[in-house]
Parts: sequence; C-alpha cells; structure tokens
Amino acid sequence: MSDQIDLGMKYPKPTSPENPGEQVHFPSLYVDSDEDLSQLPDEGTMTIAFSVRSRSKTETQDGARHSITIDVTKILDFQADEGAESNGNAGDDREANLDKMAEEEMESQKSKKDLEQD
Repeated sequence: MSDQIDLGMKYPKPTSPENPGEQVHFPSLYVDSDEDLSQLPDEGTMTIAFSVRSRSKTETQDGARHSITIDVTKILDFQADEGAESNGNAGDDREANLDKMAEEEMESQKSKKDLEQD
C-alpha cells in the first residue's frame, strides 16, 4: 500500500466554551448505494477505488488549505477494528460479499477489454 495521509485537522482555537482545548476534525464520507451496506462494521479499515472529480488549493492568512472531491467507485475491502461493534452481518457474510465484489470487478474488467477490442 502507498503512503498514508492523516486527514485529521487540528483546531488549536476553542470551538466553543464547552470545548476550550485543541479539537480534531475528520472529513465525512456519505455513501448512497443500491448495495446492502449493513455488513460494514461501525469502525475499521477500508480500501476503496476512487476517481478524482476536482481539486482545489486556497491560500489564506493561516496557510494553504487543500480540498478534493472524489467519487468512491467501489469498496474493495474492509476489516473491523479490534473490539468494534458489528452490524450483525459482518462475520461470515464478509467473505461472501468480498467474493461477489471481486467477481463483479473481474466481469467489469473483462467487459472493458471486450469493448476495447471491438
């Protein structure tokens, strides 16, 4: 696997009177799919396939800010963190779901090659 990028952004200034210390914010990823997503654990590690839709860089007084919009095209693999809650389907179904996803990916790649040959 290539380099890791820590997406946590630290805010040293108080965000509210109740939270006077340093705050860490993580970007959110919303997934809307026809596929059943209940097998995903509450916390874990995920490998995705993606396509970059746009990139931007903004210069501010505090320094440069970078942003990116990506389309998540597939969830290639996932694994629950140790002790993380599951949604009840993550156990044996995980292998079957990953096998199904791998088969679909192989079929998709074969279809692309067939189209390129025509």
